[in-house]
Amino acid sequence: MIAQEIMARIDQSGNISLDTPLIVNKPSRVKLIVLFIEDELDEDDESKEAVLESLKTSLQEAKAGKVHPISELHDNLYPLRGKVIHYDDPTEPVALEDWECLQ
Repeated sequence: MIAQEIMARIDQSGNISLDTPLIVNKPSRVKLIVLFIEDELDEDDESKEAVLESLKTSLQEAKAGKVHPISELHDNLYPLRGKVIHYDDPTEPVALEDWECLQ
């Protein structure tokens, strides 16, 4: 199965209009999965304005020479590097009540 991602619009009658034509070698039958774009952002998502403001601030800091050594970034990416880790029965199943995130 080959997949193509393409944007489309659905009119009041439920008909789909593709924004651009599909790339096909020959006429064929297709399986269509419709993903609706939500108008509102998820609660966890930052707004576009907040992301843009953060990028502007970072750019201004970089231009002003307020940069951090790459070693600091590297240390923050791998906080467990060099730490001793021990797993007790790593292949044992975990009961639902043992998951902290579900409580």
